[in-house]
Amino acid sequence: KAIEKGGGFYVPGLRGWRLRASVGSLLIALLTANHISAGQNLPRDFIISELIAGLSATGVIASAVYTAWTEAEEEAAVKTAATSVDEEESSASVVVSSRPSSLEDPKLVDEVEWAKTVLLDLTNASSIAVVVGDALRFHFGDTHGDDVGEVVRRVSAENKEIFIDDSSTLPPNVGFPFLNSDRVSASVVPLVSGKGVLVVAGDTSTSSAAFDQKDRAWIKQVAVRLSSVLAVAIPK
Repeated sequence: KAIEKGGGFYVPGLRGWRLRASVGSLLIALLTANHISAGQNLPRDFIISELIAGLSATGVIASAVYTAWTEAEEEAAVKTAATSVDEEESSASVVVSSRPSSLEDPKLVDEVEWAKTVLLDLTNASSIAVVVGDALRFHFGDTHGDDVGEVVRRVSAENKEIFIDDSSTLPPNVGFPFLNSDRVSASVVPLVSGKGVLVVAGDTSTSSAAFDQKDRAWIKQVAVRLSSVLAVAIPK
């Protein structure tokens, strides 16, 4: 479980069901190689041990396949539902940091408002931030300051999403300095290659992870929509 939680940070993209599938496949490959190298006339106990290990590895892979299928189904459902979400104004306003004129595009500001409304209403998010370049441009919730931190910079540089169940497990000096809480779940998603990052954080005081699979599917859909608008607001 600890490897599964940490895998996505230290090996971007290798987390959750992908990590389980990789580990299960590796175990089967090692068992196969071990069986071949052991030769013929193997002891009965040896064969039984191999069968148990093989079944265990197969179970890990089956679990990964089921999780992947479930996530795909939930994401498809969220994508369908997202088309029917009304772009209603929220009673709270987005805090907008000083920004270049390209980020004053009314369409972009409207989309950030829409994203904030959707994420606050439909997920367990407590803080939302949009980083453009290396600057915190839009932020809402329990936030302060302008330093985006190492995690955001890494996601921006590698253009790969990171999901962190509990930010308190990160190495020292690696985290989200603009968030007031040192312990959150966070989904950090790149917005258009090299142009921006969406950070959605949730409180972990009542559970080990603030976001379930449906929350994460909503976050991905919001990121896709923001990306399309940001691509127009900041052309190459």
